[in-house]
Amino acid sequence: MADFLDGKDFEKMATMMKVVIVKGSVAPRYDEEKVGQVGVEKVVITEKGMKSGLPLVDLQLVDKNGDKLFLVLSGRVLKGICSVLDGINQRNHGTTTP
Repeated sequence: MADFLDGKDFEKMATMMKVVIVKGSVAPRYDEEKVGQVGVEKVVITEKGMKSGLPLVDLQLVDKNGDKLFLVLSGRVLKGICSVLDGINQRNHGTTTP
């Protein structure tokens, strides 16, 4: 996976990570009765949170009822997602940070 983290060949990275890229400007719509919206309350990065000593990222989320949800990602997974975003930006805008 590390070979793809520089933003090159991002479509292969997206396939490996099961990332769905929706072309165009219309985002998917979800039934609000079944899928609620959440906001990011806090992001916590533990520098050596994984058994391997690599970073761990906790996204602390809150829904409209005030219920808290947590999403935990390894730094490597987050970097992989960012690599896909960089590739999309490079393809569509000629730069990774438009």
